[in-house]
Amino acid sequence: MTIELYGLPGSGKSTFAKKSTEEKKIEIVKIRSKNDLLLYNFIFFLKRPIKFLVSLFFVIANSSGREMLYYKFMNCFLHYNAKYEKSLKSAGAILDQGHFQNILSVFEAPISARKMLFYLKFIPRPDELIIFNSSKEEISKRIEIRGYLGREEFKNIDKVKWQAAMEANHRLFLDNLNKIKKLNYIIHDS
Repeated sequence: MTIELYGLPGSGKSTFAKKSTEEKKIEIVKIRSKNDLLLYNFIFFLKRPIKFLVSLFFVIANSSGREMLYYKFMNCFLHYNAKYEKSLKSAGAILDQGHFQNILSVFEAPISARKMLFYLKFIPRPDELIIFNSSKEEISKRIEIRGYLGREEFKNIDKVKWQAAMEANHRLFLDNLNKIKKLNYIIHDS
């Protein structure tokens, strides 16, 4: 069983994943070597060539500059593909971030419902998606405690603009859940 976690940075995904591994016989899927990264992407491509290519197109089309393209290609594309494929070999696996997280990670500006729903047609479905819907206050508190939002290595990124885009795309995702086919999900409010 593959469980994928989705939510804004600071919503509690990683904490939930760690607690779940302690309480249940379930593992957080990690890719620890370049060989695994390449092997699982090759398998992913062979099984789902159209999903692979469309996802790659979205990463390329929504990257501002080479540095951001490399970051998204490695983290939002190769790692998510490999983690998903590796999770299929496990009896119980958690993806603390996976393909659905790209609604927040790939798009740097608010998107339309039509574009989001088109994109979502081409990503693989976990057995269960747990959607973290924490309040803005709770997220701010958690981000302050951990000390970072994300993408700290990028000096020229407008974090305020990126955070606003993530929040808008998150609301859009929640508003359109009923239109996403073949998706088993649970909303985890905190």
